[in-house]
Amino acid sequence: MSQYVNYAEFINLLKGLVNNRSSANIMMVTDDHHSLRIAVRNGAIESLAIGLRKGAAAIPLLRTIQGGSLRMSHDRDLLPATPDLPDTHTILHLLEQEGGETATPSPRSTPKPRGLTSMQVEAFIAELQPLMQRYLGPIAALLISTATEDIGEIQTIEQLEQLLVTLESEVEGIGDHRAFLQEAQRLMEQLL
Repeated sequence: MSQYVNYAEFINLLKGLVNNRSSANIMMVTDDHHSLRIAVRNGAIESLAIGLRKGAAAIPLLRTIQGGSLRMSHDRDLLPATPDLPDTHTILHLLEQEGGETATPSPRSTPKPRGLTSMQVEAFIAELQPLMQRYLGPIAALLISTATEDIGEIQTIEQLEQLLVTLESEVEGIGDHRAFLQEAQRLMEQLL
């Protein structure tokens, strides 16, 4: 079950996990359709990614979000650790420094949507379908088609990430949705 949180609520939730030495996976689709993934283990942030940016490279982008639809799981299966990640207190300090509704991102820190050709999108979806079929069987093609229609013409990586988050929610409860998302993101990195 997901819930909408603004940036301040997101930071408070993250600080609560750290202060309580909790473990959880946080998945969020931001207002601007980025896919955010964070793993906290025993109060330490071990994994951080937004879109295709991981580790320290994801922090400037993370500070520009306003809010989004958040889902949290306290599974024992946490996302894999991200290399090049500052320590937890440094991350929290950087995220509290600026961000959310109070931030005025500089033009350099605001990512521009990265355009895709229709051939790239078609190639990715052609490779994605057999991957999703491994988790859901023959209905995968229909789910991909429906999700693609809901998004409209996919022209940016951000829209492709939105597609993956939508499809991940279809796999959740039936298969290992985290493994599906990781494989799909790896596939996206290879093809694009």
